[in-house]
Amino acid sequence: MATKRKSALQIAAHEKALRKAAEFHKRHEKLLNLAGEFFVAQDEGERIRDEAQQRAQELIDRAEKDAAAAERKAAGKARAMIATGEPQSAVAQRLGLSPAALRKLLNDVDQAEPGNTGDERSSAGSKDDGASGNDSHAQGDLADQEADREEAA
Repeated sequence: MATKRKSALQIAAHEKALRKAAEFHKRHEKLLNLAGEFFVAQDEGERIRDEAQQRAQELIDRAEKDAAAAERKAAGKARAMIATGEPQSAVAQRLGLSPAALRKLLNDVDQAEPGNTGDERSSAGSKDDGASGNDSHAQGDLADQEADREEAA
């Protein structure tokens, strides 16, 4: 009987070891699945952030383009005011700008326009004497039309 008893203890120990191994294996499989789900969720978070950054950059680019068009339109209106024969300093005062700020606005917009080398000066460039002619009036109208066309695009 002693051998049966020893055999029964060995069988019980073996079964216990099998249960423990099965529990360990089951827990290991669960941990592997959870780790896989973790990495999938982490990648999804990175993808969402990347897409959001891309959309934000597109929005910023569009806003910059729209703001530049609005600035070109504003500069065109200022040019049209100057083209009426009003001195540049008076136009600047009416717009709440210093003459230097008005010149900077006009020059910045001139330089930002495609195809402009920066060497050309508009009729609003440095005329502050109030002299006006048909040519400067036509240039102001052209600037208005160009600003309106760019705003529509």
